[in-house]
Amino acid sequence: MASSTTSSDNIQKVVTETVTAINDDKSFSSTSTSFSGPLELTKEDTKHLKRYYRKCDYRITLYLGIAYAFDYISREAISAARVANLIETLHLKPFEFNIALALFFVGHLLFQVFSNIILKKTKPSWWMSFLIVGTGAVSMSTAASQNHIGLYMCRLALGVIEAGIPAGALFIMFSYYPRNELGKRIGFFYGFASISNVISGPINAGITKIHSSTIQSWRIIFLLLGGLMCLWGLLGLLFLRDYPQTASFLSAQEKRVIEKVMRAQGNRAASIRFSKKQLIDALTDGKIWSCCVIGLCGHILFNAGALLGPVMLSSYGFSQEMSNGLNAIPNVFGFLLLAFSGTIVNRIGSTGFFLAGVESVSLVGFILALAVPYRAAQIIGLFIFTIFTSPGIALPAAWVSSNLAGTTKPVIASALISAVGSSGGGITALIYRDQDKPRYFLGNSFSVGCCVIAIVLALFQTWYLKKENRRRDINPKDISHFTEQEVIDLCDRHPDFRYRV
Repeated sequence: MASSTTSSDNIQKVVTETVTAINDDKSFSSTSTSFSGPLELTKEDTKHLKRYYRKCDYRITLYLGIAYAFDYISREAISAARVANLIETLHLKPFEFNIALALFFVGHLLFQVFSNIILKKTKPSWWMSFLIVGTGAVSMSTAASQNHIGLYMCRLALGVIEAGIPAGALFIMFSYYPRNELGKRIGFFYGFASISNVISGPINAGITKIHSSTIQSWRIIFLLLGGLMCLWGLLGLLFLRDYPQTASFLSAQEKRVIEKVMRAQGNRAASIRFSKKQLIDALTDGKIWSCCVIGLCGHILFNAGALLGPVMLSSYGFSQEMSNGLNAIPNVFGFLLLAFSGTIVNRIGSTGFFLAGVESVSLVGFILALAVPYRAAQIIGLFIFTIFTSPGIALPAAWVSSNLAGTTKPVIASALISAVGSSGGGITALIYRDQDKPRYFLGNSFSVGCCVIAIVLALFQTWYLKKENRRRDINPKDISHFTEQEVIDLCDRHPDFRYRV
């Protein structure tokens, strides 16, 4: 009973912080058609908002997070298949295997924006379910590969269809959550990448022990993991709904309250209108591209821990089982840091400062792994950067999403940052070469540079956003002569919009 009361108090505290943050944030005060004015919530509204968050966390965020874990494990299944004699079975040369790895990221990079445009023009719930099922189906088809050409086609197709999952998930969460609540949910969503790093090793090791006289174990890996993802995608038709106003699991009162909150922020994600002006605005917005670079660095650094951990530990004489077990420790702590990063950001009041802080700690870890010749120091460095690089894959996306408005710009921005960031995995695979272990001079030196770039850009972006907020406070702009559509197309350039730093 006590735990139930504590949980209720915590939820009430979150809701109170939400209302306070919304009322205190100048980005919510406007009399234009994009913003509905100062937000006023009654006690009854607060109760319905609490229920709304709880329902969406279980129905939307949790479903998308598990889908991302399945997706992450499926895309990395080729590494487990390599251990299970995929190269020998298909008679691949080393460079042919590397080409297969790279083709995934080509498709992934090129089709994320296109996929989100389709999501915007169709039903997001149906499109997301289709992508998850399609990713599972392509993963299963990889089991039928007979040579390098077949593997190339499957990896390229996997990158194309899987590209829309992280980008689409970001937009769906943007559609359901207010700006000040997005960071927590996006951190939780990306936290499943850390979970997948913990569980993928034992899962793949268990599958490879399945022996069959008719099918190789590496083919079984693709069949089982792809089949599970197909089933989870079909469940999306039950769990996902397009927008809050079309969600059957929400009551009329909950829809009314969240509509009030979203309109106060200028969030018009549910609008079906596609704006070319907002498309161009998203593609030319330096703030978005700055976060894309921070996200790219974050993914490179995060994947270094996932890629390097078991290999480095095994090179020190640990068994494969012991290496996977030891590597799980920093990944668990990394997940916890990532899951609570949104809450920490809300406490300190700055995403940029928090990002700069965790990347600074990560920098220390990479320097230890690179420059100190002692094994213990290198392992400590590995644990440090595995833990503290985890927020870098989520916070840039959360930062962008919390500083957006409009009907189309959020769709394009979420796709851009997901596409650029996700390509970091391919870069990590290229710079951490087997011939460089155990110090990995090239990879760790490159990672040190990525840490410095991320720190500088995070601090610069924080300074710029604060400066822009002050400018809008001092020099208000009259837009009373604008048409309604012109006001909507201003997005975050609306004179009453204030950026979250």
